[in-house]
Amino acid sequence: MSSAPPTDTFENATAVVERARERASVRFSATVPDGWQQGAGAFGGVVLGALARAMDAAQGDASRRLRALQGEVLAPVQPGEVDVMVELLRVGKGMSFVDARMRAGGEVV
Repeated sequence: MSSAPPTDTFENATAVVERARERASVRFSATVPDGWQQGAGAFGGVVLGALARAMDAAQGDASRRLRALQGEVLAPVQPGEVDVMVELLRVGKGMSFVDARMRAGGEVV
């Protein structure tokens, strides 16, 4: 029996795990599941979904929900483990500005 989490739903496919936290930076890991590719690799929803989940988790406040997301997928993301670095750029009274980058094989994707 496999101990890997199921990836049959979008929620499971975009799950992130916190690995380290330093002041305004948080490192997560995620697994891009096989089967979520669109041609050369994963793009769009599954990649941006994992980034959004990491940004939400980095803030640690469920009342501060994502209201806008702007993203670019620089390269197709191959199935497997990726690192997600989140930086809290500014956390104000009513709004936060957060940057997240996904790396695979040492390259930003």
